[in-house]
Amino acid sequence: MAKDEKVEVRCAVAQNPNTPAPIRETLRDLVVQPTTRQTSPTLRGLNRLYNPSTDDLVSILAEYASSENAFVRFLTLLNPLTPHEVLTQGAQSASWLERYTVADNSGTPNVLRQQLGQDSNQIVCAAARV
Repeated sequence: MAKDEKVEVRCAVAQNPNTPAPIRETLRDLVVQPTTRQTSPTLRGLNRLYNPSTDDLVSILAEYASSENAFVRFLTLLNPLTPHEVLTQGAQSASWLERYTVADNSGTPNVLRQQLGQDSNQIVCAAARV
């Protein structure tokens, strides 16, 4: 049952006190540990989390743009408050997905959107022309 396709079944196995310790260990990520702080795997790419009471969102977005985590960069480039310099860098990325995200961002300047309208990737072009 520890390998059942349904996550609910695996969670029940992990929480059952009669489950042998080695099996519980393989399922430990399914159980919230009260003494540890768990974060999403997508948030592990962040140096620090945004705190609205102490951080400037635009500065944090600029910091997040340099993350090694592609998902963090994707979300950063999608945010309309992302600084134009960061969007300009994203528009020149080797990743078509990052260029697409810049093209789809409502905060992208028109001149940059026009440049992306000439992109070699048809999806990027289509997003820039909408």
